[in-house]
Amino acid sequence: MGVIQKNTVVGVLVVVLGWVAPIWATAALAASGPHIFQRPALSKDLIAFGYAGDLWTVARAGGRAARLTTGVGIETSPVFSPDGQTIAFTGEYDGNTDVFTIPVTGGVPFRVTYHPASDGVVGWSADGKEILFHSDRQAASRYTQLYTVEAHGGIARALPLPMAYQGQFSPDGSAIAYSPLPPAFGFNYTSYVSWGNYHGGRASTIWITTLPGLDSTEIPHETASDFYPVWAGGAVYFLSGRAGR
Repeated sequence: MGVIQKNTVVGVLVVVLGWVAPIWATAALAASGPHIFQRPALSKDLIAFGYAGDLWTVARAGGRAARLTTGVGIETSPVFSPDGQTIAFTGEYDGNTDVFTIPVTGGVPFRVTYHPASDGVVGWSADGKEILFHSDRQAASRYTQLYTVEAHGGIARALPLPMAYQGQFSPDGSAIAYSPLPPAFGFNYTSYVSWGNYHGGRASTIWITTLPGLDSTEIPHETASDFYPVWAGGAVYFLSGRAGR
């Protein structure tokens, strides 16, 4: 009787292991497979990025990533402050999308904007005192404008641009390079548009406008999306779909 029970237990154990082993193998394969890291931002020492709805940082030299946020909402679009000590990001909590900040060392996110409209982080002022963000809070139709707000919160001020979605101030703050419309393709967790080779009327352009003079120049355009302008070394660099990729 004891031999029969022993053989039965061994048989059940083999069946269970045979069922669990593929699950372990699948989990191990998923853990070692590629991951979708999004919206990278760089400081002198760190890279911040979004993954699975949270924010993470990793040393530019490589290593183990540290998770900064664990909220039930979605955190995305990290942008380092000029001194590299604070990250501004777009957070979606309780059904509303607002501007938040968090120290690069982690902590409790600080809510900067409270408007019921959707506010999305774009960048910082050169002195690190203000955060640049886009919002449709005063839009008469389906477009956004750029606003600035002090990093510790307060009343947001609209930039004197009729419509704008993304952009960056020049290092001396005398001009801004910006796109009036968002690119015709993107991913924002609620909609995904894969018009990567789009050449229609919604193809985004880039303008350089002086502040406060408002003298504006459009970067030569080829009916393909130009987006995410940044200043570096006195020039404006940007991504573009004009080469078909």
